[in-house]
Parts: sequence; C-alpha cells; structure tokens
Amino acid sequence: MNRPGTVILTTRAGTNNVHGSLFETHRNSGFGVARARQDFFLKPPHLVRNEYGGTVGGPVYLPKIYNGKNRTFFFFAYEGYKLRQATTRSTTMPTAEMRAGDFNGLMDAQGRRFTIYDPLTTGANWSRQPFLNNRIPADRRSPLATYLHSVTPLPTHTNVNPLVAPNWFGLGFDATNQTTITTRVDQRVSNNDQLFFRYSHNPAFRRFTSSLGSGASASSPTTLDGKGNGALDDQANDSGVVSWTHTFSPTFFGETIGSVQCDYRGRLPIAPENIASQLGLPNPFGGLGFPRIQDTGFGMDYDSNVNLNIDFSWIYTIDQNFTKIQGKHELQFGGRWRYERVDILPDQQVTYGQVNFSTLATSLYDPASGSAYGSVPFSGHNAANLFLGHSRHSARFLRSYFRLRGGENALYFQDNFKVNQRLTLNLGLRYEYNRPSTEADNSLVGFNPKTKAIVMARTLDEMVRLKHAHPTISSGSFLGQRFQFRAKY
Repeated sequence: MNRPGTVILTTRAGTNNVHGSLFETHRNSGFGVARARQDFFLKPPHLVRNEYGGTVGGPVYLPKIYNGKNRTFFFFAYEGYKLRQATTRSTTMPTAEMRAGDFNGLMDAQGRRFTIYDPLTTGANWSRQPFLNNRIPADRRSPLATYLHSVTPLPTHTNVNPLVAPNWFGLGFDATNQTTITTRVDQRVSNNDQLFFRYSHNPAFRRFTSSLGSGASASSPTTLDGKGNGALDDQANDSGVVSWTHTFSPTFFGETIGSVQCDYRGRLPIAPENIASQLGLPNPFGGLGFPRIQDTGFGMDYDSNVNLNIDFSWIYTIDQNFTKIQGKHELQFGGRWRYERVDILPDQQVTYGQVNFSTLATSLYDPASGSAYGSVPFSGHNAANLFLGHSRHSARFLRSYFRLRGGENALYFQDNFKVNQRLTLNLGLRYEYNRPSTEADNSLVGFNPKTKAIVMARTLDEMVRLKHAHPTISSGSFLGQRFQFRAKY
C-alpha cells in the first residue's frame, strides 16, 4: 500500500447572488472529419463526441420557510462526456463452404491446395488417409466449431481468398460515458464557526472492442452474440469532505476536516460469465469471460480482450489543525488519522482457459522434417482441426483478492518565525507512524531465510479454500518446499 500524495483541492462556494454557467463542445463525423486514405469505406467511421455541463450557486432559499442569505450557500456542478466512435477493421474469415466442412477452396496464391487428412485413420509410421474430395462429413463437426461458426461474421467479400487477402471488413466500437457531479453546501453558524460539506460522484463506463487481450487478433470483430472480443472498463470515484472552522480568538483558530474517498475500477469481459463451461470446455478455476481460442486457421481469434481485474479502495481521514499567532511566531500544530482499505483482484489472465488448434491433427507426418512434430507441406490446416475439435487446452491458476489494511497516525508542530521583513524561519517537527499493512484474510506469505521455509499464518487447506493457493499444494509438499506456520503474519 502506497502512501497517497498530498493534494490541495479547492471547490467554489456559493454567494449571496445566484450565478451559473453552461458549456457544450460537440464533434461528429458528419462534418470536419475526413476519411482516412487507407479506409475501406466511402465515408469516415461513425464519431460523435460531446462534452457538456453547467454550474449554479447561490444562497439556499426555501420560500416561506428559510432564507439563507449571508448564512447558507450552495454550489452544484455537472460535467458530462460521451463518445461514440467506430474504427474500421479487416481480417480473414473461414468461408461458408469451409464452415460446412468443404475445404476444396483452401489454396494459396499460387493455387497449391491443402489436403486435409483424417486423424482417425492414423496408422503405423503416422500414415493417414485424406478425406474424400477434401470434405469433412458434417456429422464430424465438433459442438465447439458449430457454436463458433454460428457467432462468427460471414465474409463480406466472398470472392476473395482468405489465404491471400482479408475477406471481411467491418467496424469496431468504442462507447464511453463519463460524469462528474459536485455538490457543496456552506453554513455560517456564527461569526466564530463555519461549516462546509462537499460530495463528488464521478462514474465512468467504457464498452469497446480492442486487442488488449494478447490472445485476440487486433482486428477480430465482436462475436455475433456479443460475448467475445469485447471488453468493459467500469470506474467510479466518490469522495466527501466535512470541514468545521472555529475561531477561538483573533489570534487562535482551528480547523477540523473529515474525509472519505472510495475508488473502484473493474476491467471486465464484455460478458463476465462462465462461458467456458457453457461451451463444454474445462474450467477448473471458475474463470469468467470468453475463453481464449487461438490458431483457428484464419485471422478470427476469440478472447475476452481484457484480463479480469478489480480494484476497490477506501480511505478515511481525520485532520485536526490549529494556528496560533504569538508576536513574530505563527505556530501551527495538529495531527492526522488515516485508515485505508484496499481490495485487489489481480489480473485473472487465462483462468477461463486457452484452446489452441495448431495441433497438426489433420496434417500428414513428415519423417524427413527432422522434427517429432514436422508435417508434410500443404497437408492439414488449423481450420480443419477446429472443425473436428482437435485442440490443446490449458488454464492458469491465479490468486483471488488481496484485502490489505493499513493507515497512518501523525502529529506535527511548526513555528513560522518572522525574524524581520526579509527573513522568516520555518522550524518544525513531525511524527508519523505508518501502520504495517495487514491482510483481512490473514493470508500474507513471507520467507524465512534461516529455515528456508515459506512462512504462512493460514494452513494450506485454508489457503486453497480461500483461492489463494493452487489445489495441488494442499498435499503439504510442493517441489520440495518447506512451510512454516505461525498464528498471525
């Protein structure tokens, strides 16, 4: 947990007169935006951007009930930002014939055809028989291929060979909403006491197609059911401050400030569901999002486009400051109490599993290649491997939430001593105690260099149950590693 920097934030207060403002900034693709030279369409992709808002402030006035002139003031500000932007994309897609099992059109720019072999006919010395007429029977199509073909857009240029050039052109999307709402109320209780309260709410949401996921092709469109190749970025910041300023005398006054800040950010798949299990794929760690499906034979890959990652933080602070003027001395003293809660779900990369179709399942083994996995050129294809469902699968285990707790206690004293008009001495002393970070689940792990053991406050079974350790570690021995337990870490 990092200690936050000090930021002085000033918000406007209301006055006895009502004042306000409005603003709007607008841009769209209907004017002022030229089509890119390399674009595939006759007009620029869709773009609409708006930044708008307003402010109003003045005395609190409730007819026949309360007149806050000279006593109670309000200020309200609203700012909004909306972006709707499309980007042109191109990639290669399997043709309608290939989705039906007909791979006769699978040839390169020189007309050299790929021959698809039946993996179920594998004999001695890895010999195989080709499919008749390079067609795989429809009843051999795997359930996964049936689903993927149903949610994959068809080529937009059916006369283009996907092994030579892109045969699909389309649009990716980027939709962003951001809002900033600030409310402030000032109350002059008396000549010696003033209060103010401020609350700010700042939500932001983005839905987009992107190549953030390293497994997804940079140009792969979102699947037709809207579950793959898209991501969400959800954010919110809320903060509130209460301040009381009290004047004890013309030379002595104090300020009490209490603040709370909450930050949230979630990087989420566009469909945060257990999609792997829905597709009949292994999902041993319960990962959410579209499984990473690669090497499909063409440019269309599948992914969640983002690693599930969630951050929550709460910061509670109380500051007490006093100022005393004594002759040439301006004495400042006070203290701070701060408490922090941080819950972090680290990147859950490929916890939902990864499927790879570069298996050579429909290729013919070439013993002359010098490799145990070498294949005869132009034999087999990843698209045929996908059709049959012959793939490799892997999944990663990653720790669940870190729930860190910490804070700070501080006292200070400063003397701004004005020696003369040209010399001021700033003398001070500050004491800080930053409490060591703890973990709400008591699951922090250390290492004892003397015993060469991993130090844990939880048992291995408890760590597995909390999803902080891989299930295989609960046996008590992992690659010869020693474990040391203590009541609290």
